[in-house]
Amino acid sequence: MKKTILFSVLVLSVTAICFAQSNYTESLTITTYYPAPYGEYRQLRVHQGLVLVPQTDLSNITSPQRGMIAFNGSDNQTYVYLGASRGWQPLASTGGDALVNSVHTQSDCTNAGGEVAATNVGFKQCRFGTTTNPVTACPSGWTHYQSWTTTIDYYGTCSAQACTMLDAHHYCSYYADNGCVFASCTAIGHPWQNTDTIESCPCTASPRVGNEWCPQYASCPVYAVRTQIGCF
Repeated sequence: MKKTILFSVLVLSVTAICFAQSNYTESLTITTYYPAPYGEYRQLRVHQGLVLVPQTDLSNITSPQRGMIAFNGSDNQTYVYLGASRGWQPLASTGGDALVNSVHTQSDCTNAGGEVAATNVGFKQCRFGTTTNPVTACPSGWTHYQSWTTTIDYYGTCSAQACTMLDAHHYCSYYADNGCVFASCTAIGHPWQNTDTIESCPCTASPRVGNEWCPQYASCPVYAVRTQIGCF
C-alpha cells in the first residue's frame, strides 16, 4: 500500500510540471551573421592562408587594440599594433631584417656599400653615397625608394657648371665670349628627406665694361649636387 501511494504522488507531480510548462511556453531568438563581424577564439587554425584586406593608411583604423595585425597597402608590409606609445610596428621578417618592400635585407645593404636609413614607414631603406663620394642612382638590382635623396650646396657660375649639365653653350660660352659676364650664385641643397628636387639658382648676365652687347635674358642656373639616394 505504501508503494502504491508513493507512485501516485510521483505521477501527479510529473503531470503538474508538464502542465505548467505547456501553459507557459517561452521562445528564444538568436541572430547570427556569416561571416561574423566580431568573434573571440581560444585557438584559430588556418589551413591555406589568411587574407588581410590592404589598408591605405593604418592611422585610419579606429580604436586599434594591442596585438592587432593589419596589412599596409602603401608599402606592402604587415604591421602589428603595440599600443599607444609604440604604435604600428612591422612584423619580423622570416628572411632577416628586411628593408622596405622586402626585396633586400639590411645585410644586403651594408654588403653593397650602403647604410641602413629610416623611411616614412616602419621598415628601413638603404642609403647610398656620401658627400665625398656622391651617388646619383641606385646600384644595379636596386630601385629608388620614393624620392629619398640628399643634395649639398653648390657655388659657381653658369659657365662653370650649367654649360656642362645643360649643354647650354648659347647661354654661357657664346655670350661669355661676346661681352657677357655671368654672376655667381649658390644653390642651397637639402638634407636627407623624401624629395627629388635638385635646387638651383640663376646666374644672370650683365655686359662687360665698355661692351654693351649682352642680351638681358641671358641667364642659366647653377644646381645643387645630389650626393645620396635611397634604394630598396
